[in-house]
Amino acid sequence: MAQPDRSEVHIDGFLTEMSVAYRNQVSAFIADRVFPVVEVAKDSGKYPEYTRDYWLRPEMQVRAYGAAHPRAGYPISYGAYTTEQFSLEHPVPDEIAAAADNPIDLDRDGMEWLTQQMLLKRELSFAERFMVAGVWSHEDNNTGAGVGIDWDDYDNSDPIGAVRACRRTVAQAIGRPANVMAMGLIVHDALLNHPDVLERIKYSEAATTANVNAAMAAVFGVEHYLVSEAIYAANAEGQAASLSPIVDDDCLICYANPTPGLLSPSAGYTFVWPAGGGAGTIYRWRDERVESDVLRGKMQYDQKMVAADGGYLLIDIA
Repeated sequence: MAQPDRSEVHIDGFLTEMSVAYRNQVSAFIADRVFPVVEVAKDSGKYPEYTRDYWLRPEMQVRAYGAAHPRAGYPISYGAYTTEQFSLEHPVPDEIAAAADNPIDLDRDGMEWLTQQMLLKRELSFAERFMVAGVWSHEDNNTGAGVGIDWDDYDNSDPIGAVRACRRTVAQAIGRPANVMAMGLIVHDALLNHPDVLERIKYSEAATTANVNAAMAAVFGVEHYLVSEAIYAANAEGQAASLSPIVDDDCLICYANPTPGLLSPSAGYTFVWPAGGGAGTIYRWRDERVESDVLRGKMQYDQKMVAADGGYLLIDIA
């Protein structure tokens, strides 16, 4: 006797409390946390630069009573920033929105997707500009000597001593010791397993990510210990997925001024122009021509190295 089968009595529907999407956590990105953010009133401009040695060379002299007072001074030059605007739109046609079943929320999902796009752009830009050879005045390209010994070579490397040497090099170049370590997850994992580091942090608080990173910062004598865990798809649309870390086995040790202001050095700044989207703005507008709501994300900034002597890059260090 014929009986209804499962496909005739049940149509699979959406689960309403879960969905699957591959995205980075916001905490996986470090580009916005390495260089201080400076809001600017114009999309481009200049800032004064005071020649370093004029401020570090002692000029005071002995003066005899009645004699002319010795005089000295300093020159001023100018650096420039030029912000660029980046934007992307994501349309939500009315018909698609009306047909969407719970838990799909096209506005929410679109905003999350655009946020990821902006974070990916800034992280990739940071890595391509500052985590590569030939940018900073101080670098070690894993020559097998000095600070360049791989940190996963546990018998021969001394990462604590290496970072101290890098901090000292920066301090002797700009008058401020490096206070930031920024690296890929590969480097972080190598450091976490290094016997010298383990000995220093084994009595730290419960091993949450925040506590471990704070303990690592204390071990290396920096204020900010930053680990980039973000990945990106290097393949073109339609090709097999090819996922890679944005920052891999490099480590930047630099001085970033925690309070940007006058007469203060910093390895770099991120100049953001709020009128052009700043660090990132998402808003919705209506396009009646195609009967769609459109989500638009835009940002305008310039990640700018302002002191090449303020950074020490360790390349392929793990």
